[in-house]
Amino acid sequence: MPKYARQPEVIEAVQVPPPGEVLVLPGQLGIKVQEQQGGSIAVWNHARGQWLMARPGDWLRIDRPEDVYPIDPVTFARTYRLVIPDNTAEA
Repeated sequence: MPKYARQPEVIEAVQVPPPGEVLVLPGQLGIKVQEQQGGSIAVWNHARGQWLMARPGDWLRIDRPEDVYPIDPVTFARTYRLVIPDNTAEA
């Protein structure tokens, strides 16, 4: 049986902070976010045409301004590793 591996890819992502802390998103992206009860947020995913819920600790994968979706922290840790730290020049 054939076997497949995920292609290496570099993504942009931010982590949803605990309740009471401010979620900082790159301003130029124009991502739509609504605060929800209990520290959760809803982010608009234009590609799917719906609001997606994210809890504190979840990561928001940002493919394009209109294609943002949450990933739980366990899945994120298993799938991605940091390749370009924040506030550094991209090569």
